[in-house]
Amino acid sequence: PTIADFQAPSSKTIFVFGKKSGRTSLFALDGNGEPLAELRIVVTQPIGDLRAMLREQVGDYPIRVNYTPRGAILSGTAPDAEVADTAKRVTEQYLGDGAQVVNNIKVAGSLQVNLSVRVAEVSRSAMKSLGVNLSAFGQIGNFKVGVLSGSAASAGSGSTQGGGTAEIGFDNGAVNVSAVLDALAKEHIASVLAEPNLTAMSGEKASFLAGGEFPIPVLQEN
Repeated sequence: PTIADFQAPSSKTIFVFGKKSGRTSLFALDGNGEPLAELRIVVTQPIGDLRAMLREQVGDYPIRVNYTPRGAILSGTAPDAEVADTAKRVTEQYLGDGAQVVNNIKVAGSLQVNLSVRVAEVSRSAMKSLGVNLSAFGQIGNFKVGVLSGSAASAGSGSTQGGGTAEIGFDNGAVNVSAVLDALAKEHIASVLAEPNLTAMSGEKASFLAGGEFPIPVLQEN
């Protein structure tokens, strides 16, 4: 009764009404309880409505929908993994609880992002004494980088002047953060603690553990 219901207005007529997506069976018996017919009933939502909802929720991408007895199969292409996941979630919500949605959508872009990370410890007192301005180059993401300022820096150029200072350059007009760290480390203002290479799925988080100690699970008896 959760998938389909029926009405029998006469002994020769039966109306079957779909209630939710799924499949069920209908058995018809005669007056003596003998089987007259066994019918397999598959109830699906209007596929046109689902396609319209996908276009509204995720955009007009070449995503195809085909119903199956237990749910639906998504295929086609999407610009990124987030669009593909959203299409699957919208389809599951549309079909209702218990629907099995197979996501065969291909992502046009790369799924993985490779990150080269450098973690450094910087001496704040040494930076102040040398005139390091952490906001000289503005903000990149959630942190700021800068070079020697004041008399130690050459205005309008990518290099520094003065005794005991090192050259700091640019890459394609952007700040070369690696060069900044190398220069600070050379002057013993900064110490590079770790240089991990992280691989993460697009839109997902990545983490790493640096140091001489690693957590090891140990079973303890009560």
